[in-house]
Amino acid sequence: MPSIHFYCPSCQTELSAEPEQAGTPGVCPECEWTFYIPKVSQQRSEESVVKFFCPHCNRKLSATADQFATEMPCPFPDCRKPVLVPRPDWKSMPTTILKRGSDNPRGLVAEGEAITRSLGKAED
Repeated sequence: MPSIHFYCPSCQTELSAEPEQAGTPGVCPECEWTFYIPKVSQQRSEESVVKFFCPHCNRKLSATADQFATEMPCPFPDCRKPVLVPRPDWKSMPTTILKRGSDNPRGLVAEGEAITRSLGKAED
């Protein structure tokens, strides 16, 4: 079977893997970015990759188009908790900064941030 050809989501280095490695975590030898190996060969495209954070360990992750809107384990061995891969068209929740005081009796600072982090969506 032919190799899968794809690009590192971080540095765009051209990479390849064997078909049986599809869907498993990989690490770019150039920039050490952790990603999932795609199931099919890819064309170079910014829209086919999404970068986001694991909501559990806060490490940077990336996924390809065939993984959008799916749940998979974080590839880091000390985490491995389920992560929902966001679609590129998902928008972050707006963050509202509130001042401490009578208008904000509980001392909230950024109420939208917790929601954004729970979705695992990274800011660009």
